[in-house]
Amino acid sequence: MTGSVNLEPSGKSAKISVIVPVYNVSNYKENLSFLHQFFPEGEYELIFVDDGTGKGTAIKRGLALANGEYVVMIDGDLQISPTEVQSFFKIMDVYNADAVIGNKRHPFSTVNYTLSRKIISHSYNEIVRLLFGFQLRDSQCGLKIFKRAPLEKIMSRILVKQYAFDIEVLVALKDNGFRVVDAPVYVKKTYGKGSVSIKNILNTLKDTLAVWHRRRNKWYQL
Repeated sequence: MTGSVNLEPSGKSAKISVIVPVYNVSNYKENLSFLHQFFPEGEYELIFVDDGTGKGTAIKRGLALANGEYVVMIDGDLQISPTEVQSFFKIMDVYNADAVIGNKRHPFSTVNYTLSRKIISHSYNEIVRLLFGFQLRDSQCGLKIFKRAPLEKIMSRILVKQYAFDIEVLVALKDNGFRVVDAPVYVKKTYGKGSVSIKNILNTLKDTLAVWHRRRNKWYQL
């Protein structure tokens, strides 16, 4: 499916656009077949994107197709269950937030990671806190929702194509005064090291340092 984009159902009146990057996710149709139960009928669209590169580019392509007032981003492997989507929207409303991001380290999250995954996740998030001064404790969680307007405003500043796309989006939003809050998630499966290879870790750190450098030069301020 390299280079493919699948949009269902189509329609310009969709209120919620659910963008799902599915690069290297072979069974995404089976994994995502139950997504329909989490959104009001006729008020959402599912956009599956596989452009053969990485998450950042895929999300940008999906956003270009999106018609919704709100954008949900969820990883195609469904490691993070979408069961909390409605709670995310309630939190967005209560806090008048522009974005709500999942937080696996939230005290109300249900997570069953291996020790190695916990160490890797904790270490990266500490690096992010040191570099960017964020109070947010999990920038990489595979479930996020956004109001579309703020997201579109900062998207021209997003350069990362793969691993540090999430942190770059959050940096751009916060540097322009948009409000981002976090919420608990449910990790529905136990995973091993998975895609968290040494190569991917090094690439993520490289991309993250590039975001830090651009931020120092006020690249993200519109």
